[in-house]
Amino acid sequence: MLIRNEQLDLFAREDRTWPPQGILVRLLGHDEIADIILLEKDCVVLFSVKAGLLTEADAKGARSRTKIIDWFYRFLLNQRTSQFGEGAFVQLDRTVTQIRAGAFSSVARHLRIYPIVVTYEHLSENPMLYRWLAEGFRTRGLLQQADVGSAAVISAGTFETLVSVAARGASVQDLLDRRGALDGGEISLDTILRETIPEEFKRRLPQLELAFDTIVRRIKQKLFGTDPGAT
Repeated sequence: MLIRNEQLDLFAREDRTWPPQGILVRLLGHDEIADIILLEKDCVVLFSVKAGLLTEADAKGARSRTKIIDWFYRFLLNQRTSQFGEGAFVQLDRTVTQIRAGAFSSVARHLRIYPIVVTYEHLSENPMLYRWLAEGFRTRGLLQQADVGSAAVISAGTFETLVSVAARGASVQDLLDRRGALDGGEISLDTILRETIPEEFKRRLPQLELAFDTIVRRIKQKLFGTDPGAT
């Protein structure tokens, strides 16, 4: 899915059906770059949307921190094995290499690249996580290409806020650059958003709200044969 920032600004100010033609473009076949990409003038943000089973035994019931670290490793940094799939940042590293090689006509090879993993879990975005990731990147040779911004692991809610920021005409790149300049990119993106953007930018876009409500109504219809909340 390709999102162009300059088009989102126009979309946010108009009453249109989601998704509007020409603003969200599904990339298929050889040109499928990432789950979602956000293009600005001088950068591309690669969003890899992932979900992983975090069991009670690996989290709350873990008898040592090793169990938790092993889960993070599998989810974010793992090379593909017969038992586990590729970690999210391993996939993003390969995409960065392809962009630098000019593999995708829709993304210029010279752009600054920001790799971001979006999760449905809350993985406690914090400096210790980012220090651990930075060490993992160095030892495994991941995301060491030129002009790659600080990696981030964010929730689905934070992703929606970033889309809202872009749709209201602000630069996502400015926010990501600001984060990268503070403490080596170890500060959470949520902290940057909370401290720097206006309150109205944090609200879900009306079009996304409508799309979400429509999905919920369809789920209720499937489960109950009718929408229990309908009046």
